[in-house]
Amino acid sequence: LKNMEKKEDNSLRRYCDGRDGAWRPDSFFIEGAQCDKEKWAVRPGQIYVSPHLISQIMSKNTAKAELKKKEKKRKKEEEKVKAKADKKSKKHRKDKKGNKDKDRKKKKGKKDKKEKKEKKD
Repeated sequence: LKNMEKKEDNSLRRYCDGRDGAWRPDSFFIEGAQCDKEKWAVRPGQIYVSPHLISQIMSKNTAKAELKKKEKKRKKEEEKVKAKADKKSKKHRKDKKGNKDKDRKKKKGKKDKKEKKEKKD
């Protein structure tokens, strides 16, 4: 693992310094990028020197961050709506349960019926 990291660091240094003749900028960013649209014919060392490239990278990153924020906010709003709906259904269930208890109180058992008959007689 250490040897692999050292080898990777050495090859990256050679790429950045321009000492490697096998430098292929088209494959460098395709391998690292998530989408195929971002193809830059630039060495990694030149990225930090060019203010134009830095501004492009920053604008893309800020746009991605804003999209993530909006998506997160949208999901949070959906969760709130679901929570309200769940709360209403629970309240409705409680109301039904309360009504059942009231109905039970209204119902009379055998003892109550006997007492009522005795009072009539």
